[in-house]
Amino acid sequence: MCSLDSLACGQLSRKLDKKVKKFRHRLSPRRLSLYVKVKVYTSPSCPRCEALKDALKRLGIPFEEADVSNTEVMADLIMRDIYLDSTPALEVQGRLYSSEELFDGDRVKEELLKEVVGRD
Repeated sequence: MCSLDSLACGQLSRKLDKKVKKFRHRLSPRRLSLYVKVKVYTSPSCPRCEALKDALKRLGIPFEEADVSNTEVMADLIMRDIYLDSTPALEVQGRLYSSEELFDGDRVKEELLKEVVGRD
């Protein structure tokens, strides 16, 4: 929680966001996870979900997994006005990427993954 007044806190937050965008390609996976939040929405028995998780692990991109068969996960999505047509889906800093965007056939678009989390 920021103890500064709201204007100063907002300015500080914007400065930090700019610094993170500028230097995030240099951050280690552990430090990157402090700034760039990556969440994978999965479902049971989903081969593409496993492929996406494997690709993220191979690229050293830390992520949180959320199973859409869990009612709490679905309730959170609905409360945020997010409706998934299919899994997997990837959320990076509040931006949602669909399965169609993440895959070329059965192949994960690893270059897209690197791009969306700021890895070159």
